[in-house]
Amino acid sequence: MIRRLKDGQQNSENSAVQDKNGKLLISSRDKLGRRKEYFYELLNVKSIVDSNVIYHIKTLSIPTTERDRQNKPLTLEELDQVLKRMKSQEGRDNDDVSADKFKVGELSLLRWLHEIFVDIWQNEGIVDHWILAFFIRFFKNKGDKKQCDNYLDISLLVVASTLFTGVILHHLQKLIDK
Repeated sequence: MIRRLKDGQQNSENSAVQDKNGKLLISSRDKLGRRKEYFYELLNVKSIVDSNVIYHIKTLSIPTTERDRQNKPLTLEELDQVLKRMKSQEGRDNDDVSADKFKVGELSLLRWLHEIFVDIWQNEGIVDHWILAFFIRFFKNKGDKKQCDNYLDISLLVVASTLFTGVILHHLQKLIDK
């Protein structure tokens, strides 16, 4: 807050927002509604693919060796490698958990996280909380601050979700590198 006062910058969350027609929205409820509408339209693009085409795609059979490779759960070493590659302070979420907190944790913490990941891997179901993203908005320094389109929106995922995604990427990379 002091930095904002020194710089003379106004918090963009408190400033007015325009609706699609250019009407100025001042109340918190209206501004939140406009941002919700903006994100809904941004993230829910109507598909141009005919769903009938998708249903007609034949499912290929996977050889047993490949199926076994895909079903092989991740190892503790893989999780440790992915964690070491994460940047410090990366993935800070609404619970104020960053990768650093996992890095300084003991082996027991890593084992606990590994058990959760193996359970997710085998049951093919992810923790509901992990699919939620929190958006941070940054003004692009061009255009009108009142228009939602003039902000760069970055989504933050829960650190554990980011780690799990990294493990999946690691598995895919090993397959590609063969």
